Amino acid sequence: MPDKDVQTVGVSPAADSMIKDLLETDWFDREVDVYRVSLSVALGLGLKPHPAEGRVTKFNTGTLETSPPQIAMIIQAVAGPTDRPFALSQDYAEAGIRHLHEALVVEGTMLHELFQT
Repeated sequence: MPDKDVQTVGVSPAADSMIKDLLETDWFDREVDVYRVSLSVALGLGLKPHPAEGRVTKFNTGTLETSPPQIAMIIQAVAGPTDRPFALSQDYAEAGIRHLHEALVVEGTMLHELFQT
């Protein structure tokens, strides 16, 4: 029997600090918003998942998920079939947080510019 999915998601200490920096911009009001957008950016831009050790717990999956449930479905649709979409979301969110931090905080890029080709 496969392992159950995680009940909470987390980020590395470095990404946790980056989330706080991203909250200082005008783009986000809450940490959960940073996580969701980071996950979306990573999946949308095809970023490679970034596994992290020593994760700081951030959110219960019930807080992260939308109603009706969409987050797990999107992860499975884009990243491929998995019985642990929220466990996998952590690696994609980690990549997305790092990407957003570099673009929005370090370089001062506008959010919409991330998606222009």
